[in-house]
Amino acid sequence: MPTDKKKFSTWLAAEHGVEIRDMRETNFPLFWKFAKAGAFAKAGKVIFVKNLEKLNEESLCRKLCHELRHIERQRSKGWPLYLASYIFSQKFRRDDEVLAYTRNMEFDFLFGVKDRGPGYYVDQMKKIHFLKSRHIRIARKKLNERSRKIENGAFTWVRDNYKKYLGSK
Repeated sequence: MPTDKKKFSTWLAAEHGVEIRDMRETNFPLFWKFAKAGAFAKAGKVIFVKNLEKLNEESLCRKLCHELRHIERQRSKGWPLYLASYIFSQKFRRDDEVLAYTRNMEFDFLFGVKDRGPGYYVDQMKKIHFLKSRHIRIARKKLNERSRKIENGAFTWVRDNYKKYLGSK
């Protein structure tokens, strides 16, 4: 990862019109204590991150890439419909997480992170998103396919944003 990555996460949030806050700043004080997720996006405007001050920049950038994918979908569907779909439809939640974890894998590939792959992100989905085994199998298959496509240059969101960031300096 480049040395100026701290600036990249700040630029990424500003470029996409979101604010980053510590999860303890939510309106639900008990939520952040029991939340399994390390971050979540709220109404397409704010990304709450657990233990923000303790995160290294690489983890923050990865979380931003992931949550920005959720925000794109929230903005396109509308916040109430997105929230209802995410809560009540395992298929929707699975597909939404596959799209978001694809961004994580793209980030890992771009910056040479070798210790994470599709299997790592499937494990995250099992722990955090309460999916049935059938949905986990489908997610594993989709993430494996997307991993191969990332290596072949099919997904470029992170790379394109990083190039834009480098051009803005």
